[in-house]
Amino acid sequence: MSKIVRYCYLLSVFLLLPISATDAFETGQIQKRLVSLGFDSGPVDGIPGSKTRSAIEQFQKKNNLPATGLVDQETEEYLFPDLVLYTQPFEPFHYPHPLTGKLAGPAVELIQRACRDAMLRCVLKLGEGTWKETQEKVKAGSGDGLFLIGWNKERAEYLQSTENILNTEYGFFARSTNHLAQKYTDISDLKGYVIGVYGPSNTSNTLDKLLLHLRDKGYSADKYQTDDDDDVFRKFKETNFENYIVFSNRDVGNSIIKRLGLEDIRYIGRYRCVSYVVGITTRHNSIIIQKFNTALRKLEENGYKQAIFAPYDISLSCGESLKYQQAPVSLPDPGPLPSPAKKCDVKVINEKSIVECSDTCLQWQQSGSESVMSLAEANGYIRQLNANQFASFNDWRLPTADEFKTLFTQEGSGPNSLPIPEAFNTLQVDCWTSDQESTGKVIYVDFLKSAFASKNADSFNYVRAVRGKSCQGN
Repeated sequence: MSKIVRYCYLLSVFLLLPISATDAFETGQIQKRLVSLGFDSGPVDGIPGSKTRSAIEQFQKKNNLPATGLVDQETEEYLFPDLVLYTQPFEPFHYPHPLTGKLAGPAVELIQRACRDAMLRCVLKLGEGTWKETQEKVKAGSGDGLFLIGWNKERAEYLQSTENILNTEYGFFARSTNHLAQKYTDISDLKGYVIGVYGPSNTSNTLDKLLLHLRDKGYSADKYQTDDDDDVFRKFKETNFENYIVFSNRDVGNSIIKRLGLEDIRYIGRYRCVSYVVGITTRHNSIIIQKFNTALRKLEENGYKQAIFAPYDISLSCGESLKYQQAPVSLPDPGPLPSPAKKCDVKVINEKSIVECSDTCLQWQQSGSESVMSLAEANGYIRQLNANQFASFNDWRLPTADEFKTLFTQEGSGPNSLPIPEAFNTLQVDCWTSDQESTGKVIYVDFLKSAFASKNADSFNYVRAVRGKSCQGN
C-alpha cells in the first residue's frame, strides 16, 4: 500500500470516529445543535465528517474551550446546557483567569462539581455589561440564574435560592492608624464617617439600611458608592482625611487589599453575617434545586467543599476560620401565606420602645440586638433585658416560631423594609427562635424570605425579644 493510499485510509478512519467523548449525544444531535447556534457543520446526517469537526472547533474557540474537535464533557455542557448561570468578578470566590479569561476560583469549582454530581449540565459565565445589567438580563429571560449572590426580597421575585454555598460576613475596613481600628464596637461609632461601598449591589443595599438605622439613632454618615470594587479601596490612597472607611465582604476586601498592596488597611469588625447562594430562575422546576442541593450537601459531608476553599484562606462560616467549619444550614421551608396588615403600635415605656400587637396580645422589642450573636449570647442578652427590667418588664424571652409567624405581612412598607409590620425596626433580618429540631439544630426566622430554617447554636443571628401570652384564636 502506497504512502498516499495509507494516508487517505487513516484520514477516512479518523473522520468516521465518534466526535462525542461522552456518548451522551449522537452525532446527528450535535450537528443539529451546532447549526441552530450558527455553525456550519455540513449536512445533518449523523456522519462525523471534517465539517462537523471544524464546526466543533469553532464553537470551542468562541467559548474559550480547548479546540480539540471532540465533544468532551465541558463542550457538551456548553452545547446542551441545563443551566446557564451568570456572575460578576468576585475575588477571591470567582474571577477571570489572568491568562485564559475563563472563570476560575473555588466557588466555580464547587458549583460545577455539584452540577455534575447532580447530572446537570451547567455553564458558568461572566455577564456582559454592569452587574445591574446582567441581573436585568437574567430577570428578562436571558439566562437561568446568578451566582454567588446574597439573598433579598427583590431577587426572590424571580429566583429560587439553593442552599448556602458559604457563610461569610459584611464588615468595615479602615486605616490601621484610624482610632476605629482599635475600638470599633457598634455602628454608632461610624457617625461622621464617609463609607465607601461597591454598588449597586446587595452590599450597598445592606449599607443603605445601616445608614437608615444610624439616622434613626440620631447619627449621620455619608456614602461613597462606585461600581469599581478596586476604586473603593484605592480611595484610601487618594484621600487625606482619616474619616474614610470601607464597607465590604470581609474575604473580598482582604483579597483586594493584598492584590493592591495596601499594607496599612485592616478589617476592623463585623456588621452582620451574610450567606451566598446560587439563584435559579423561577422558570425552572424546583426538582433542579433539590438535585443541586443534594449534591452540594454530599460534597460538604465528604470534605470536598472544605478542601476546595482551604488553599484560598477563605472561611466558610461567619466569624470563624475554615478549620471551625459549621454544619450546613438547612434550606428554609416555604413560608406561610402572607397575612393581612397587622394591628401593631409602638409604645414607649421608661424611654424604651416596644411594639404591642393587639391581634395577638404579644409585646415585642421594637428593634432588638444591635449585632448578631450565638444562641448562648442570645440567652445572655435576654437575661440582661430582664435584669434591667427593659420597658419595666422582667419576663422577656426568645419567641417561638409560631409567634414570629404572626408578624409576617404581605409586603414591606418601603423599598428598604421587610415584610413585617412597619412599626418594627428592620435591622434584625434573621432572628433566633426558642424552638429546636430533633437534630439539636435551632430554628431561626428569615424575614427576607418569610420562612424558617435551622442552624447550629454556635452560628449567628439577631435577637428580638417578646413577652406575654398569645391570645390569637381565643
